[in-house]
Amino acid sequence: MPAAAARHGTAGLAGLGTLLLLALVTAPQARASSIYACVSRHGGAVHLVPKAARCRKGESKESWNTRGPAGATGAVSANGAAGLNGFNGVTGANGPAGPTTETGAPGAAGARGSTGPPGGTGETGATGVAGTKGATGTQGPTAVTGETGATGVAGTNGVTGAQGPTGATGETGAVGPTGAGGAVGGYSVRQAPATHVIVTSGTEGIPITVVSRELPAGHYILNAKVELDLSNTTADAQVGVGCDLVDTPSEGASTHDTAEWTTPIGVSHSGVYIASNSLPLTLAVSSSTHTSEISIACYVSFEKASDEFGAQAGNAAITAVQTTQNS
Repeated sequence: MPAAAARHGTAGLAGLGTLLLLALVTAPQARASSIYACVSRHGGAVHLVPKAARCRKGESKESWNTRGPAGATGAVSANGAAGLNGFNGVTGANGPAGPTTETGAPGAAGARGSTGPPGGTGETGATGVAGTKGATGTQGPTAVTGETGATGVAGTNGVTGAQGPTGATGETGAVGPTGAGGAVGGYSVRQAPATHVIVTSGTEGIPITVVSRELPAGHYILNAKVELDLSNTTADAQVGVGCDLVDTPSEGASTHDTAEWTTPIGVSHSGVYIASNSLPLTLAVSSSTHTSEISIACYVSFEKASDEFGAQAGNAAITAVQTTQNS
């Protein structure tokens, strides 16, 4: 090969090596697995071209892989001396604030908590005011006084007669009918105003006591009432509730009167659905020798409602009128 051509070839290869090094450094590894170039046959000039490009006349097209075969493992070198600690770098500027994330959707409602214990028995209400005395009847007319008769002539005293025999004892007359029993006293108990007792967990077997008090031994007529308020978060609830007026003597079996109410809950109020009703109760008590406890207790007999269903009792009251007897 002539010296000039050799020099040109050497220069071309050097230029080609520089271009290849530059291409390897700058080309994205993810896109370039091979490098293509056109090499001048006269002078060795090199320029990179795409894979599909055609070289000019007088050039030949060459290609190289961006990664050559792995070289042999070099010998293990001795550890170099520890370098000096570098200076602390300048604190970088704060990066831009990240985007504000949207507030997540509200979590699902938690499970309904267990019902708290029943509230304590309210204080005994004050004794009711005594009834007013009835009006006095009108006075009947005064009888006319008859004329005084003339004085008769005084008679002479007669001879005293002998004492006659004692007459026989007459038969005992029949016993008259018993008079009607009249009221002789009264007692009452009332739930404190603006208070309520939750009865959602009450059942027919174990109702929730709303109000109660003790009665001394005797005969009584009991009249009672209680107001029930129901609520639910949906409009399709169907519920049955009931209340008992119960007399529990210190000895012997108890007696009771029951009032029940079945209703849908469909009146919308402040975002929930409600229903309200007042239940009346009546009971005759005869416990002439033992004290008694009287009470109102309520329960839920069935319910087709949401987990947020609630039932509460308020304005409960019992009036006990004592009588001489109950027939």
